[in-house]
Amino acid sequence: MAGRPSSSISGMAQWWPARIATPSWSRMVPRSCGCTPLSVKDSTAAYQNADFHGAPLGFEAGTPAIASVIGLGAALDYLGGLDAAAIAGHEAALHAKLLAGLAARDGVQLLGEPELALASFSVEGVHNADLAHLLTEQGIAVRAGHHCAMPLMHRLGLQGAIRVSLGLYNDGNDLERFFGALDKALEMLR
Repeated sequence: MAGRPSSSISGMAQWWPARIATPSWSRMVPRSCGCTPLSVKDSTAAYQNADFHGAPLGFEAGTPAIASVIGLGAALDYLGGLDAAAIAGHEAALHAKLLAGLAARDGVQLLGEPELALASFSVEGVHNADLAHLLTEQGIAVRAGHHCAMPLMHRLGLQGAIRVSLGLYNDGNDLERFFGALDKALEMLR
């Protein structure tokens, strides 16, 4: 179908830290409102009035990510040798604990209905950047901000959110550390 990928993978989804994806497009039209494709990075930008850069900057700027392609290949080779069912079960168990732990905390608003081993959330009366900073100070890495979804955050009335991502390398101890750090940070910020 024109303008839609026939296949695609994301390097970040395959535990490769660099920004790389492999869309296969028959006809490319900018469709996302965030980061590089927008010519004006305005937190109040809405999809209906977004101003996109023309090709190629409207899709991804810069020199092709040759090192990232090589790294993605190595990551895919590694993952191909693992038991996918065991990984899915492990991540599902962690995900259930993550969602239950977030739901047990006052003022935490889960965004959407995540089905994978991650969750985005906001905390009533707490700025996401402040919370992320205090988590970082305790050795907990999270993503904070608008997550390249400025129009969505604007529509939700949020300045941003926190995203916790889990993977095959995490275990229950990591979640205990996260929730301990979260509780400590929230106590300081409230």
